[in-house]
Amino acid sequence: MGRARVFEDLSLSQILAFLAWVVYHVLRLGLGLVVHPYRTTREIMRGRWFVPLVFLPTGLLVWIFVTGRIVAWVVEVPFSLRDVLGLFYATALLSIGLWQGLLVYLAVRFWIGLKR
Repeated sequence: MGRARVFEDLSLSQILAFLAWVVYHVLRLGLGLVVHPYRTTREIMRGRWFVPLVFLPTGLLVWIFVTGRIVAWVVEVPFSLRDVLGLFYATALLSIGLWQGLLVYLAVRFWIGLKR
């Protein structure tokens, strides 16, 4: 009845196989969102298991922001390179934001299409 009983009937190899399956599909779909966003988003919306992967760019932005803040505390960037670094982060923010917008648009479009 508790949480420990959920995996009681499963062996370690079955649990590892399931985790390997999940990691494989997350990596495959994540790469697919970069290379073929239209086809991969359609596949994600049909399966419903990996719908949170549509928000992969937002997770990437959060990761960049958090690691950037940590690195800013640790590393002193020379004044001459701050403009280059700022331009890099601004470009990354814009491109990842547009990518996220595309994925949300495609997800909503396919969700509406699948409801019909």
